[in-house]
Amino acid sequence: MNKEMIKKHSDKMVRMGGAERWTLLGKVGIDSGSMVIRDANIAMGSAVEFMAGFGDGTYQVWGRIHDFEDVGPRMVEVRVVLVKPADVAEAKEMGLCPIPRDKLYKQR
Repeated sequence: MNKEMIKKHSDKMVRMGGAERWTLLGKVGIDSGSMVIRDANIAMGSAVEFMAGFGDGTYQVWGRIHDFEDVGPRMVEVRVVLVKPADVAEAKEMGLCPIPRDKLYKQR
């Protein structure tokens, strides 16, 4: 990323220079075969639900933290590692069936 890049943030211009790092935020255990991302304070409302890799298991959640020069550190991206190369070989051995594309995710 260009350290002099400028990005508009709300009504204020924020300088994008500064340090950036990925950090392990934690792990999520899945028993339903799917995950949901939603607002933590709203029980009902918009959400995105998606299939969790090869189903049940424990998945790592990583966050990319950027230290903005003007406003300090902020979480700018979150990644959930759903499939590792070893998972693919294991799924083939188990004979798991492909999931139809229209079942991979849905907006709620």
